[in-house]
Amino acid sequence: MSASLEDLVAEFVERRDAGESLTPEGFANAHAGVPGLLPALRAVCATDALLPERRAPESIGPYRVLAQLGGGGGGRVLKVVHKDQPAQPLALKLLPLVLRGLPRAVERFRREAAALSRVRHKGIVGVLDVSEHEGSPFLVMELVEGEALSARIERARQRLEANRGAARADLLDLSGDGDGVHRAAALVAELARSVQAAHAAGLVHRDLKPSNVILRAPDSQPVLIDFGLAGSDDGATLTATGDVLGTPSFMAPEQARGEAADARADVYGLGAVLYEMVTLHVPHTGAQVHDVIERVLRAPARPVRHLDASIPRALEHILRRAMAYRRERRYSTAADLAAALDAFASGRTAGRATLSVGARVEDFFLWHGRSVRRAAVGVVGLAGALAAFGLWQQSRARRAVAATLATASAHLADDAKVTEAAEQLRALDAASPLAHYVLSRRAGASRAGLDAHHVLLGEGEDLLAKKDAAAALVPLQRAVDARRDDPLAVGLLGIAAARARDWQRAERELTTAARLLPQCSRLPSELAWVHRRRDQFELAVQAMRDAVAIAPDNADHWHDLARMLAYAKRPEEGLVAVDRAIGLADKEKTVYLHTKGALLNGLDRHDAAILTLQEVVEQAPTVAHLSSLASAFDSAHRIMEARDTYQLVLAKDDKYLPTLLALAHLHAGERLDCDQCVAYFAAHKELLDAALVEDYALRGLAADRGQFNVTAIFAGYLVRMQRTERFLREIDELLRGEFDAIALGRLVQARRTLVE
Repeated sequence: MSASLEDLVAEFVERRDAGESLTPEGFANAHAGVPGLLPALRAVCATDALLPERRAPESIGPYRVLAQLGGGGGGRVLKVVHKDQPAQPLALKLLPLVLRGLPRAVERFRREAAALSRVRHKGIVGVLDVSEHEGSPFLVMELVEGEALSARIERARQRLEANRGAARADLLDLSGDGDGVHRAAALVAELARSVQAAHAAGLVHRDLKPSNVILRAPDSQPVLIDFGLAGSDDGATLTATGDVLGTPSFMAPEQARGEAADARADVYGLGAVLYEMVTLHVPHTGAQVHDVIERVLRAPARPVRHLDASIPRALEHILRRAMAYRRERRYSTAADLAAALDAFASGRTAGRATLSVGARVEDFFLWHGRSVRRAAVGVVGLAGALAAFGLWQQSRARRAVAATLATASAHLADDAKVTEAAEQLRALDAASPLAHYVLSRRAGASRAGLDAHHVLLGEGEDLLAKKDAAAALVPLQRAVDARRDDPLAVGLLGIAAARARDWQRAERELTTAARLLPQCSRLPSELAWVHRRRDQFELAVQAMRDAVAIAPDNADHWHDLARMLAYAKRPEEGLVAVDRAIGLADKEKTVYLHTKGALLNGLDRHDAAILTLQEVVEQAPTVAHLSSLASAFDSAHRIMEARDTYQLVLAKDDKYLPTLLALAHLHAGERLDCDQCVAYFAAHKELLDAALVEDYALRGLAADRGQFNVTAIFAGYLVRMQRTERFLREIDELLRGEFDAIALGRLVQARRTLVE
């Protein structure tokens, strides 16, 4: 089993056991291109159904099992006693049976055991034994009797309905001195000291949240559990499939971006735990996991005093710093956070905890960016909007806002706005490297005087202009590695990755850039086409809706939204979008009319589609336009007109894939679900031609090479016409080359169609 396949199987089991509603077919479709994934998942499910996993064994090694305490993707937790100490209950964690044959899953489990065994602290659950049972590792921990902090918070949240006037933290009923807010601060200070002990042992927890904290009975000592995601301080936070490690609502922005998580990610997590304790709200919410991650990427958490005005400003300042959007602005260690919270809890004055003016302005813009953009009209309008908040008089604020504008505009918007924003930035900060970079590129000047970061950006842009996206990835990746928070660098890297067909990297970087630059419509537009290439049609629609929301007067965005809706098989909505594009267009509308004709055809309004497309062909008889007209004839059962128009397409481009596929479909007689077509082909048997189907299929294979999901369709036609040998040889020859994962999966699927 390959490493990637193994990781996917382990992820499927872990996510399903954690409560997600997953099916083998749905999961495999989401990871198209991994050979053998669906059979492996089905085998796991079949095996799981036969295993007596849900009934706890009577004993495991020297431990007698008393009960099952819980379970999930990371393992089952049992209440046990050692045969020599029957009066001392313990917790035993055992890897799920279906994962025990996966070396990587076993390694992750062993990593948790090793991590916990290196730490001895009263606030961290202690590991007492690490061993194996029937070839599978298990660990034995002290049994922490008590209540999860998450349960305490949920009970307080329920009480809030009947105690609307109460301070929210008072409803937690925490032990200690002072009111609820001060007791909550003291508890998290204690927890921070436990986290510092883990950091001293070289471990980062990476998943701090209230459900991973037990309030030990009877003294309510907070004890940290579940180090399943623990790693060294350079551990990446993405799985092999691109999914984020950690719990999104409590996740630091750099974790959501998939970057390495250091100790400051846990500082953020501690702040997020305290945030929920004093507000009874999680820092970031959303209907779906990806919605939460988007909010984490987009902006800092809402200030706590917006949710409960009774929270002292001193604590709000501490939380602002602990949960700062940029990690370099947070407390550098958990111990520093503990000291600040201790000072607050005891009524002493802590060192200055709040962020600088520039940092607060940046956080303000991230949080209020959408409303500010609505009020802003160009650079002058933005300045006026900020002036309403009393921030424009501060020079650092002006520089921060102008830098955001120039960075957002550079390379990603029209030249007029680029130049205007860059000149505004230079007026505010004559030494700005970004202003110098943007204006020098607009003027076609050399890179003399640029700093090293902008030299790399210039190299990347030059290579993109030369259509050498693969080469552009090298300097742009170096630029992003050096300055991960530069949205221009991240956006350029995402565009280069898309051009180089590195779809996973393109999706990751464009998603990040779009969150960093919420006023730039090109980024979600680019992202939509990446989703389209990966057959993620609903995600493509959503990305284009984001682009339209940012730039509602952009006709091209509405047109692209119509196309994405067509791919998602939502032609009615697509027709509305393309009509909006036609209404907004102030230039040649042929391309929009072409899309409208195709959508009308998809809605079975064939006569209207033919009239629209005939008008388009008269204006511009291109390959694409002729192909769409032929398809409309075909759908209207005007078969001979369709065939003749398809032939006009091939006369212009003999490798045009949609037409090759359509002609193969036509000559294979693949219309068995249409009585009118069955009758037509029965009367015109000369149209059924296996040799022609084979010819079109071979030409289509050479044109496609797995880029689109059509090779298997060609294979299906040939199987039905019993003419597979030559096509199979050509696929086998192709498979000797190199392909990305998606193309490889499609070619393998086509081959399977031929041989099964």
